[in-house]
Amino acid sequence: LLEEVTALTEWPHVLSGEFDPAFLAVPEEALISAMREHQRYFHLRDAAGQLQPSFLTVANLESLQPEQVVAGNERVIRPRLTDAQFFYNKDLQKPLEDALAQLNQVVFQNELGSFGDKARRISALAGIIAKRLGSNEAEAARAGLLAKQTLFPSWSVSFQNYKASWAATMLKRKESLLLSRTVFWRIIYPDFRATNCRAA
Repeated sequence: LLEEVTALTEWPHVLSGEFDPAFLAVPEEALISAMREHQRYFHLRDAAGQLQPSFLTVANLESLQPEQVVAGNERVIRPRLTDAQFFYNKDLQKPLEDALAQLNQVVFQNELGSFGDKARRISALAGIIAKRLGSNEAEAARAGLLAKQTLFPSWSVSFQNYKASWAATMLKRKESLLLSRTVFWRIIYPDFRATNCRAA
């Protein structure tokens, strides 16, 4: 983003804006996506690494009324964050069993049945493996059943690049499983890369 903004500006002037702290309840990756990819804003964190309800934007000139420029940028980002908040809250209201019903209607492979069938096979195998390893069999089976629950959420169209992190947060809020966020990533996202994620 820094290289892109550098190439787009000839007389850069950095301005700081804010957004409603209530949006911080949404998974931060979606907020960062809205700021970076849609508006080319830089997100900010505090000393502890927590995302802050503020951002930096780079103007291509030094305005005589910077407060108006900031107000305009704050006004523009709000609908983007509102979309993220809407889709996230909508998904939180859906029971996970509803997603399983959707999986039953989507064919995974003709000879292997639906994605629902696949989720149940994963669940059974996870339970067997957990039992042999001396781990919690019920917890592993439940995690296996959830593995494909995130294929058809409302937010996936708008926030496809962040579906794993979004789903991890969503599942943790719906479920009582005491798993770290990184463990959820491993469960729900086959292309998991530890270097790209942090444990909760």
